[in-house]
Amino acid sequence: MRLQSLFSQVAVYGLSSVAGRIFQFLLTPLYTYYFLPEDFGIISEFYAWAGFLAILLSFSLESFIFKQCSSLAEQGQKAFVVQAISFLSLINFIFLLLVAGFSGFISQKMGYEEGQVWVILFALILSIDGISSVLQTQLRLEQKAMRFASINLSMILCNVVLNILFLLVFKPFFFPAHSGVTYVFWANLLASLLRLFLLLPQLRTFSFVLSLDWLRAMLPYCLPLVWVGLGGMVNELLDRLLLKYLLMPTLGEVEALRQLGIYSAVYKFSIIITLCVQAFRYATEPFYFKTAQDRASKQARAKVLHLYLSFLIFVLLATTLFLPELKRFFLVQPAYWEGLHIVPMLLLAQLLLGVYYQQSVWYRLSGKTWLGALLTSLGVFITVLANFLLIPKLGYEGAAYATLTCYGALLLFSIVLEYILQKNFAFSWHAPLLFVIALLVYHLQKTFSVFAEHPGGLWILRFASLGLWTLAFWALNEQYKKQYEHLHD
Repeated sequence: MRLQSLFSQVAVYGLSSVAGRIFQFLLTPLYTYYFLPEDFGIISEFYAWAGFLAILLSFSLESFIFKQCSSLAEQGQKAFVVQAISFLSLINFIFLLLVAGFSGFISQKMGYEEGQVWVILFALILSIDGISSVLQTQLRLEQKAMRFASINLSMILCNVVLNILFLLVFKPFFFPAHSGVTYVFWANLLASLLRLFLLLPQLRTFSFVLSLDWLRAMLPYCLPLVWVGLGGMVNELLDRLLLKYLLMPTLGEVEALRQLGIYSAVYKFSIIITLCVQAFRYATEPFYFKTAQDRASKQARAKVLHLYLSFLIFVLLATTLFLPELKRFFLVQPAYWEGLHIVPMLLLAQLLLGVYYQQSVWYRLSGKTWLGALLTSLGVFITVLANFLLIPKLGYEGAAYATLTCYGALLLFSIVLEYILQKNFAFSWHAPLLFVIALLVYHLQKTFSVFAEHPGGLWILRFASLGLWTLAFWALNEQYKKQYEHLHD
């Protein structure tokens, strides 16, 4: 697969991911219009727990499937994937039975006496999504990007439409406390069922097969990746769990949930970076494994990383420049606006995480997944320590600082490890310089904005700032191409 083919895959995954996430992001205005921050905090807490459980119920099989199937013929790939589907079906069925049996106990421990139905709904959502994850991996393996994209878009559109119907049409006829929260979870369940239904053709010839040899090969490779995934969720979602429990003793449950709701709402702006990261991950993982043995694979990965990081810097700058306009649309109630000052920090944190995902693929390619577990353990330690130190003193600002510290440290240590172990340094000075230029452009825009009182003048100034950065990118990219002109796509 050449780089041109890679970027065509990125375009398909990217357009579908962007379109889908935009539709999903449109739920943020609905939620911030309909829910007070404390109710939005309840939804955020459940989705935070779901992030951890989703890792366990998908067992991080994606990389294992890509690695093993890269050397198998088509028939062998199908047989291999059948065992993966069998394994995840068994795991998810056991999980569903356990949660259904202890749903009352779980809801009480979470502090929601009326939340038993929420627990059961989420168990169903997670079990269905766990099975769907391996079926979608099969589509990626077969390079059926269009089908993958259409299924994801259908699920997201279904979720958005159902949220609108349930909250704006059906809800006025019902009055129980937090009934809107229940409707959000029902919409997600029905959307997940739709995705599984659209993936059923992948199961046409399925029969349950699970061999000990397959398990012996899978467990040593995937168990470290499960820990990597769980650690990633700790780094990404632990703050949303700790905000409630660390602030509640001093501020009370309502205020703790209010801060959680504000933080979760402004965190949604980072989805603008996240969707770009996700699109690249979908396309580049199969590409890296297929080209791992090529002589120029390291140089090609460096070239992809340079363009990828440059694009993320542009997205970060554009989002930050237009944040005053975006807030009015996405955060409808002014009660959420007090948290906007942490948005640039969260965007930068997601940028660093996105670069880490691309740069750290080296340990997966080499089969040294234990190094990923080591890096993840370091990230977990930093996250837990920083959150426990900063949240009680700074509230959700402390959570933002902890997130930025963790992702920056992870990227730094991964670069150092790759350089020590593989004598490879995938970065050039061009992209970090573009970030410095973005900072200068942003501060220049802030300085001159006081002279542009008319809204039209502000828009012109912001677009001019983006144009100035783009000009700098073009000039530096020409230098980059000269430096790497020996690379061949």
